[in-house]
Amino acid sequence: MSAQGSSHRLMFPPLAAAERSFIFPCDAGGRVDLDRLDEGRRNDYFYARAMLGRSTQTPRVLSRMDIPRSGAAPAREEAQP
Repeated sequence: MSAQGSSHRLMFPPLAAAERSFIFPCDAGGRVDLDRLDEGRRNDYFYARAMLGRSTQTPRVLSRMDIPRSGAAPAREEAQP
């Protein structure tokens, strides 16, 4: 799975509206290839998982067409090689 070429994203929505969502490239089953994430994105992924129910909601798989464009994704998410 290519991180940039994957057609799906795993989104961890925030519990509070003022917080940001965490969005990661994944396959259709929601599996994230951690080896393809840089260290910062990998840390974000582990943080989002650890904060389930505290800061983030249950993640959901989105197709590229469903990905919010309103700044929900961290800027560096799309800039991966």
